Amino acid sequence: MYLRPPRSKALALCALVPALALGAGCGGDDDGDGSGLSGREKLEVLQARADIGEYCSVQDTGTNVLTDRSLGVMLEGVRDLARVYRENPDAQVEIPVERKNYTMQQLVREQVRQLRDCGREGRLQAGVLEAALQQQQTPS
Repeated sequence: MYLRPPRSKALALCALVPALALGAGCGGDDDGDGSGLSGREKLEVLQARADIGEYCSVQDTGTNVLTDRSLGVMLEGVRDLARVYRENPDAQVEIPVERKNYTMQQLVREQVRQLRDCGREGRLQAGVLEAALQQQQTPS
């Protein structure tokens, strides 16, 4: 009888758990919950919010690998958040961990406030989100 080494089992389990969690948590594109966001869009919004928070927490540490990496991730998060907001300005977003519900507009405004306190790059990216907010408020 041949037994696989425990390390191989651990690696297999580590690869399987995120896939199962993603499949169980996101479901299809239309959850039928009335939020107006697909599972992918919800994930992008929550990830963007986390990326902005990470950048703001490390940006004062100075120029180093961590700050550079978090800046790149934050820039991508702001871009994704602005895009999702433009496509779904009236959508609802639930933050399960905080037990809060936001409209996309409320969530974007919250991120603008946070970015304003995150140095020069944060203020620049707050402007990107403010532009997205203004585009939605301008009558077509």
